[in-house]
Order: sequence, then C-alpha cells, then structure tokens
Amino acid sequence: MESKNILALEKKETENFIKESENKFEQLMVHKKKSLEQKLVQMKNKAIKDIQYISNKIALETVKKVILDTSYRDWETDRKSTRLNSSHSRASRMPSSA
Repeated sequence: MESKNILALEKKETENFIKESENKFEQLMVHKKKSLEQKLVQMKNKAIKDIQYISNKIALETVKKVILDTSYRDWETDRKSTRLNSSHSRASRMPSSA
C-alpha cells in the first residue's frame, strides 16, 4: 500500500515539475518574442532614418549641382533660344526683293 502512495506522490511531483517547466519555457518564449519585436521596430526606424538621410543628401547634392553647374543654365538658355527660333521659320517671311 505504501508503495502505491509513493508512486502516486512521485507521479504528482513529476506532473507538477512538467507544468512548471512548460510555464517557464512559455514565459521565456514570450519574452524572446517581445525582444525580437522590439529589435525589429528599432531596425525599421533606423532604416527609415537612413533612407531619409540619404534622400536629403541626394536632394541637396542635386540642388547644389543645378545652382552651381553653369552647363545646366547654358542648356536652359539654348533650349529657349531654339524654341524661339523654331517658332519663327524663315519660309513665312516675304522675300526682300518683293
């Protein structure tokens, strides 16, 4: 009879140990999940900041180039003069001998 009591007690202790182990494991996994989620948010925010920084740098370099690059301004002038010249074709003028 006593051996049945000892076996029942050991079985109960083993079940309690298993439940405690499962609870600890679940808590550990929940904690790891939260840590990974926080790390992902941090990485996402850093990536966004990096993209914004690079975009601003590219925009600033482009503006500097447009302002300081004289060949860009010459191209704009040439384009305007070409447009003006093309709108006044010589074929529409009366010959000077008329």
